[in-house]
Amino acid sequence: MKYNKRRNMSKKLYYSYSKKISKLSDMHPMQIDALMNLIGVSLTVASALEDESAIETVKESADDLIQLLGGTGINIKIEDELNST
Repeated sequence: MKYNKRRNMSKKLYYSYSKKISKLSDMHPMQIDALMNLIGVSLTVASALEDESAIETVKESADDLIQLLGGTGINIKIEDELNST
């Protein structure tokens, strides 16, 4: 069987052999700000839908992401706009 360099090179385009994992502590502050902004916007959009399951789904996904990056997770507090005045 002949060794095909071209075939093996194409695998590298689809698979990452790197074992380096990014952590929040290793990120630049601008990267952390962008990530937190994305989470905030996602939660805002989910809350605009006024659907508890959408909010919970976004919250769980964001919590998992932050924990995978070495954080402790997120906490959200939902306030009723009418009662907060």
